[in-house]
Formats: sequence, C-alpha cells, structure tokens
Amino acid sequence: MLAALVGSASVGVITIEGGFSSVPTRLLVVDLLLGMFLTFVSLRANRLWLIAATSCQWLAITVHFVKLLHPEIVSTSYAFLTVIWSWPITALLALGTYAHRQRAASPIPNWRASFHRAD
Repeated sequence: MLAALVGSASVGVITIEGGFSSVPTRLLVVDLLLGMFLTFVSLRANRLWLIAATSCQWLAITVHFVKLLHPEIVSTSYAFLTVIWSWPITALLALGTYAHRQRAASPIPNWRASFHRAD
C-alpha cells in the first residue's frame, strides 16, 4: 500500500493533468497493480478486513473503466469516486493492524498456519 501511495503521488494525484477529464493511465496502472497484489494476498490469507479492502480497491478500478466507457461522466464525480475508496481501505488497514496486535497477544494461530494441509 505504501508503494501504491508513492506511485500515486508520483503520478501527481493532487494536480492531475486535465483535471480527471480523462482517465490518467499511470494512475490506472498503479490502482491495477495494487488491486492484483491485494487479490493475491487475500486469496492466501483468511482475514475479512483484507477481503473488504481488496473489494474497495476493485471498486476504484471499476470507476476508471466506467470513465473509459463513458467519457462524458463529470470529472469531479470521477475524481471523487476514484479517491473515496482510499478512506475505507485506510480504516480497514488500521482495523486489521489492531486485530493483528490483539491476535499476537492471544493463542489464536497465525493465518499461514490455517492453510497447512493435514496429511
């Protein structure tokens, strides 16, 4: 997520050229890479907060594709719908971090242990 933050900042999210009147390709690539990474981790982990965060990321990606299909969408709406999903992702990351710290202090096993096959 930090790499995606740096990638988004390097794209210039605050001052997108064209003001979100079209899809910023580099921002779409950053969002797609984060979405694929979160999907991969979600498939390996058994944490609900991660699945919810991944869903939020894919909703943001969907907004990019809707803008590609319908370029007449108002640019402020597109910008809002692209960025708004970062807030629940941040809250879910904080919740997941808190839950991890609680779990680390208890006898509940790590998520990796739950996927070991019993032969």
